[in-house]
Parts: sequence; C-alpha cells; structure tokens
Amino acid sequence: PAAVPVTVPTVLGSRVLEPERGPDGIWTSGGRVLELCGRDGIGQPYYAEMLVFEEQGRMISTATPFWLGFRIAETPIVGQPASTPKCG
Repeated sequence: PAAVPVTVPTVLGSRVLEPERGPDGIWTSGGRVLELCGRDGIGQPYYAEMLVFEEQGRMISTATPFWLGFRIAETPIVGQPASTPKCG
C-alpha cells in the first residue's frame, strides 16, 4: 500500500492497438495504450503502459495498478525488451 502513488501519472503519449485475430481464432479487444510515468508512493520512478477499451458501453482497463510498471505486449514473438522512455 505504501507504493500507491499520491499524485496522478504523467501521460507521455498513447497509441492505438488494433483488434486482431489470434492463431486460435479469437479476436483481441484492441484499444488505446496509455504510456504513463511518475513516482510511486515511496518515491521510486515508474514507466508503465495501460490498455483501455470500451466494452458494452463501459471503459475497461488492464494493468490498472500502473505504478507496478506493466507493459502491454503487442506481439507473440518474444525478443529484447523495449526501451523505457524517460519521464520528464
């Protein structure tokens, strides 16, 4: 609980994640990836990505505890991790 930020994150940017059909035939929801940064409740910097999308008239988010530094995977191919942008 101490790590929960007391300030809102800075939105560095966003990008659209288009819905796509997976190899199993199931469609992903797609949505908008928000790129967030800031300092958590104990002063540690974080960079995180949060996917938001609309479903049945409601806004849904994934990776909601953004201060934990989750990233949104956009490909099934695993490679080197993406670089982490600097928070201004």
